[in-house]
Amino acid sequence: MCPLAQPQTKYLEIVKKLNKMLFSGETNEFELKRLKKEAENIKRTSPARSFTLLGMVACLEKDIDQMHSHHKNALHYSGDGQTYLQNYAVSLNALGIVDKAHEYALEAYEKEPDDPIVIGLLAQITNKLDMDDEFQKYVKLFHKLTGKKHYLVSFPEDDGETLSKKLSAFDKLMDEQPDLIVEPDPKMMKLAEELIEGVDIN
Repeated sequence: MCPLAQPQTKYLEIVKKLNKMLFSGETNEFELKRLKKEAENIKRTSPARSFTLLGMVACLEKDIDQMHSHHKNALHYSGDGQTYLQNYAVSLNALGIVDKAHEYALEAYEKEPDDPIVIGLLAQITNKLDMDDEFQKYVKLFHKLTGKKHYLVSFPEDDGETLSKKLSAFDKLMDEQPDLIVEPDPKMMKLAEELIEGVDIN
């Protein structure tokens, strides 16, 4: 095994676990501490990835100062890499710092204007900011690039089938883009809290 293979595998493993917490809205304090320690352990070989993970942990802990610090360190070590800009935007958005999330998401979009992941994120953010023209722009771009409607357009009503579809989409996203932080969907979390029979959210 090459020297970087093991840290990368560990990184993707931690990301997937943290993403599930972020997406479901359910956190396990003991597990979060364990994953935080594992994130620290890859800092020597993969500092940008380590700091992204730590920023994500801080987001889940609702520690805004540490979230900023870790994500900014990730940007420093990655040279303002597109994925790291996007991940910072997601953490900001999740904590309700939407204006700043918009700024970083736009930077990520400028670096990769054909990336459907960041375009989908911008659709979410502009929807929250009531930027109707921008929202329409990004959902149209998303549809053009993916051939699919953005979930904010696809699922106007919330029901058990909607939740199941969103969870399936989440699993697919984790397989295709495992190093990305995923923006939690408040509507999905509300449905999850209702414990719809037959839907496993863990």
